[in-house]
Amino acid sequence: MRELTDWLTENPDPAAFPYPAVVDRFHRTGKHFVDNELLALLDQIRKVAATGAEPTAETLRCFLDVALDKWDERYDYQSYLALDMLPMPRGKSTDERRSELRQLHDRLHVHLIADALAFETAAESGATDLLPQQRPEPARVAKRYRLGVRAAAPALARLGRSAVVDHPDPPAAAAALHRWSVAEQSPTDRRDLLVSMLPVYLVHDEYLFIRMLQAYESTFAMLAVELRAAVEELEGGCPRPAADRLAYGRDLLNGAGPLFSLIATVQPDSFRTFRVYTEGASAIQSRSYKLMESLCRAPDESRVSSAAYRSVPEVRERVLAGQSTIEQAYHAISRDGRLGESDRHLLDTRMSEFANAVSQWRNTHYRIAVRMLGTRPGTGYTEGTPYLASARTIPVFTTTSEARRPQVNEFPQPQPAPHPAVREQFPLLKTCVYLNSNSTGAVPQAAEHVLTRYWETLRTWRDDAWDGWHDGLRKYTDGLAAFIGAPPGSVITDANLSTLLVRIASCFDYQSPRNRVVTTDLEFPTIPFIWNAFRRYGAELDTVSSGGPRFDEEELLRRIDERTLLVCVPHASYSSGATLDLERLVKHAHDVGALVIVDAFQTVGVMPLDVTALGVDFVLGGSHKWMCGVGTAFLYARPDLLPSLEPAATGWQAGNRAMTFQPSTGWAPDMRRLGGGTPFPLTSLVSQVGLDLLTGVGIDTIRAHSLACTERVITRAGEAGIPVVSPTDSHRRGGVVCLDVPDGEAVKRRLAERNMICSWRGYLRIGPHIYNTLDEIDEFMDTLTEVYREDRR
Repeated sequence: MRELTDWLTENPDPAAFPYPAVVDRFHRTGKHFVDNELLALLDQIRKVAATGAEPTAETLRCFLDVALDKWDERYDYQSYLALDMLPMPRGKSTDERRSELRQLHDRLHVHLIADALAFETAAESGATDLLPQQRPEPARVAKRYRLGVRAAAPALARLGRSAVVDHPDPPAAAAALHRWSVAEQSPTDRRDLLVSMLPVYLVHDEYLFIRMLQAYESTFAMLAVELRAAVEELEGGCPRPAADRLAYGRDLLNGAGPLFSLIATVQPDSFRTFRVYTEGASAIQSRSYKLMESLCRAPDESRVSSAAYRSVPEVRERVLAGQSTIEQAYHAISRDGRLGESDRHLLDTRMSEFANAVSQWRNTHYRIAVRMLGTRPGTGYTEGTPYLASARTIPVFTTTSEARRPQVNEFPQPQPAPHPAVREQFPLLKTCVYLNSNSTGAVPQAAEHVLTRYWETLRTWRDDAWDGWHDGLRKYTDGLAAFIGAPPGSVITDANLSTLLVRIASCFDYQSPRNRVVTTDLEFPTIPFIWNAFRRYGAELDTVSSGGPRFDEEELLRRIDERTLLVCVPHASYSSGATLDLERLVKHAHDVGALVIVDAFQTVGVMPLDVTALGVDFVLGGSHKWMCGVGTAFLYARPDLLPSLEPAATGWQAGNRAMTFQPSTGWAPDMRRLGGGTPFPLTSLVSQVGLDLLTGVGIDTIRAHSLACTERVITRAGEAGIPVVSPTDSHRRGGVVCLDVPDGEAVKRRLAERNMICSWRGYLRIGPHIYNTLDEIDEFMDTLTEVYREDRR
């Protein structure tokens, strides 16, 4: 090519190398099909003109190595993405350099996204003929504008430039983003963007694909910098700065989530077309990801010996040389007595939150890969999607589970999402995006069979049907008991929670001075209404005001004293999703001689609850929310309390001779003494289906999935400027996220008109469950953001 030969013969100065002309030649055919004559000329230049030590020579040498990777037969992920040509965050993040490195990452992140969107605009308008094959349809391009602006928003916010994309029209916002990016770029920045785009073929979508992977690589490079600094801070006995870096890493990774939404817009046929020519350059070879992973904890021997680590020998050598990790440093300062209890709790929380963010990334990566590839073999010398499925289970940290006994309110390490077959069991999901499980959960298809059998029983009635129904009721109550960590025979059911609470309340004499019932203003209205009714029997209701959407736990504990007979509190607030530290509360109440009733209706089925480990006295819950059942409630009572409980609100089944149909002479000796009248079996039989499904999935998996989904809601709400009422700390949040949206009830109706289902109880409540996906969360939040911005105009 003329420009290149002229440069080589007249003035082979690396600073004057004709990068645009060379890149243009690569763009005409794709890197895989560049003619050998050009490649041979570039190889000659590398040997004679790119050997100097000056920065311009080093840049030229790096570019030629990228351009000639196939010629050299060393083509890999690093060279496919031209990562050495981009200003990735590198080096030590000292206090002096921390801000500089973070801004470097954010600027690069925005430049990459803006450039990708600019290409979409140029192609759509006909302003470029670059990568002309398989152009996307206008609707797909419009979606990319919207998602791209959202993906850039967190970095813009950190740079103090949120206003750049504050435009309701996505194409206009994307154009504004690109104008700002170009104005911010130096000549070196523009050159780096140019030379780092060398697609292998001529398919349009490869441009977006490369830019999004580069953006993720910059994120992982930044995470590696932060984690290495956190290790040093831990080793220096400074856990709080290390915890701050983990929190930054958590936010960085969660904020990068929209990049996957953009990748998901790549047309599968386009991906398969250009993937043929990537020749093993798989993301499994990501150096930055492995570095990030290996800085969290030392990988197991089998992992270090795998193809994934052998493809990144530099990282593997660091691991084999005994590189320090977060986990090792954590153990070291614990052993040395340099980690106080409050610092330990903070560090444990931040490590768990970071691990959850990594797990969410892995799961989303897996789902995107399955969408693109199905079960096809991988290109990175692995099994492809089966490899990604197995990699999701690799613990990010083991420290928080090994270093201490798990606490009752502590959420588990993230587990892989359940098989898609779980989702397929809920026909409701085919009709809408259903994020209303905190109000009424979806019911599995198998419930239809139970209803059919019930009708058949009624149609051919015989009295011995009661034998089967009683067996079914026992199976359900014992299954509930196992689900909440209670012994068999310690749970009963009835029509609703109100009935069961009244039954408990009627067991006590409210005689001064121990006649006080302490509750909170964040309880569901049922609870104070019932306790106010018991004032006529001497009960003194003490309602602790929280002054906002979160519990004032210190004031609550202060009000529980020797005058307190009963403490009646929710595990989580129905209106905000905030949770209580039950372990601390139960211990304090028992220390002053009070009994504790926990309303777990808002958490059972989405949060772990071990009533035996907790030592709680009574627990109330129900099936029609997170338990995927229908209208039935349940009551657990601590077995050793039963002999002292004689409810005034009772029924014939509580007697000691109930099933003989003779007058009872006393109370049933077991949990049946808290029973009522003739039971209605249908609701329990139907609810058994949901209980079986949730038991099979496992509450730890459910909780991890719930946290991933609610984190996505919170991240998206923050990007849209929608106030979040619920706690952002995962360990203090239940399964629902509440948003403060003006005229929320009308917003809820408008969302429902678009088949986006949630609830409103003073705040807009969004309750994803095990059957929801992150893609659904994004679809819902896209719609909500549109409605929210329409209302603000």
